[in-house]
Amino acid sequence: MKTLRMDADTTQRKGSHEAILKQFKTGKADVLIGTQMIAKGMDIPAVTLACILSADMGLQLPDFRASETAFQLIAQLAGRSGRGALKGEVVLQTSMPTNSTILSASKEDYLSFYESEIEVRKLFGFPPFSRIIKVLFKGKDSLKTLGAAEKAFQKVQTLLPQSYTLHPLVPAGYAKIKDIFRYQFLIRGKSALEASRLLEGPLSQMPHGVEAHIDVDPLTLF
Repeated sequence: MKTLRMDADTTQRKGSHEAILKQFKTGKADVLIGTQMIAKGMDIPAVTLACILSADMGLQLPDFRASETAFQLIAQLAGRSGRGALKGEVVLQTSMPTNSTILSASKEDYLSFYESEIEVRKLFGFPPFSRIIKVLFKGKDSLKTLGAAEKAFQKVQTLLPQSYTLHPLVPAGYAKIKDIFRYQFLIRGKSALEASRLLEGPLSQMPHGVEAHIDVDPLTLF
């Protein structure tokens, strides 16, 4: 049995992504192993089995969209199996078989997932019931970057109306990328425009080597 691998390492060269898929489509390999990139866009009628390892791993991320992302990934990969005349099968590996997201995704029950998820979002005041701004600080000097972030955070604390929720300053989910240290805090409230304007002053004077970025309605909190 021949296998192919598709991930960031095997698709670095131009055209490698298409080359791997072509080999798989033409039957030169029996199994395609890869990261999330294989979950989207593939239409290969001969595929009759899709397996998702650690399907619940994304549910443990500290992000309000964790359930939504996990559901999408499972549903997308499940859709790669059985696209032709032959019946498809999907196998999920999970340590949380009774989790509502896992159950809804395994049944491709979009309505059930939505009804459950929207109630949680409403209860905790997350989008679409609020707007979120992520303020990210980046720099090669960890202490200098943290110091600038703390100073800006304290200023924002004094300016932000009580109608907003200011989340603590913490290391970003990916705290260090290519020798760049990252710290962030979140602002949650009804108006992104008002909060963005309040940030202009605190973020206007960053020390040399430190960058501050504002991301309104970020796709990820990492």
